[in-house]
Amino acid sequence: MIASPFTPSRRAFMAGSFGLGLAAALSLPASASELGPVITDGDAFVHQQDGKMIIVDIRTPTEWSMTGIAQDALTIDMQDPDFVKKLVQLRLDNPDKEIGLICASSNRSGQAQTALSQAGFDRVYSIFGGMTGNDQAKGWIADGLPTTGCC
Repeated sequence: MIASPFTPSRRAFMAGSFGLGLAAALSLPASASELGPVITDGDAFVHQQDGKMIIVDIRTPTEWSMTGIAQDALTIDMQDPDFVKKLVQLRLDNPDKEIGLICASSNRSGQAQTALSQAGFDRVYSIFGGMTGNDQAKGWIADGLPTTGCC
């Protein structure tokens, strides 16, 4: 089921109860079967270049400085106390765009994507394989997709 885009009445909901629910969901490991929609790194890059997707790197500043970030990605540290507030604002500012979340291996981005979808976000994807890959995907860097330095 696809949720409708945010409306002003949802802003109050998102600012209040959403943060607590998302924080709780993100603290629990999710099994692969519980994760929501994913997108390949190559498809995410194409969507970003076509202006359809905003890529958000949710890793920490230390991780960003070690590997760089996906070209033109926004950086919102998942550990930032304002993480939820920033994602809500991003969605409100870009109601018609897809949001692609990327982390190191797609574990954290998958958990965040699931929590956001359950809280009413639509068109949010976990970029499968992340920046550095996992046992099923090489990842953004190994796939030769463009990166930029950060921090």
